[in-house]
Amino acid sequence: MPILRLLVLLGERMIHMSVRRTIQLTAEGVSRLQAELQQLEHSLLPELKQRIQQATEDGDVNDNTEFDDLKEEFMQTEARIRDIEQTLERAEGIA
Repeated sequence: MPILRLLVLLGERMIHMSVRRTIQLTAEGVSRLQAELQQLEHSLLPELKQRIQQATEDGDVNDNTEFDDLKEEFMQTEARIRDIEQTLERAEGIA
């Protein structure tokens, strides 16, 4: 078996294994993540969308560092939302 194919197979197996792995969280930990998720989805993300829309309506965004910063914050917020969702999906409650 060629080494590249072996590495691809091992990589696929590692990805598959990491998806199935459970994460142990207390009830308080789950609650904190759920609260953070709510805040991000229903407060911060809509605010960032509105600010990005306003920045695009205000003019040229090609060399606008504020616009670039908003886009970066938006992407980081979306990534954090995905991370929390995945954590909660794999969460296993502990006492």
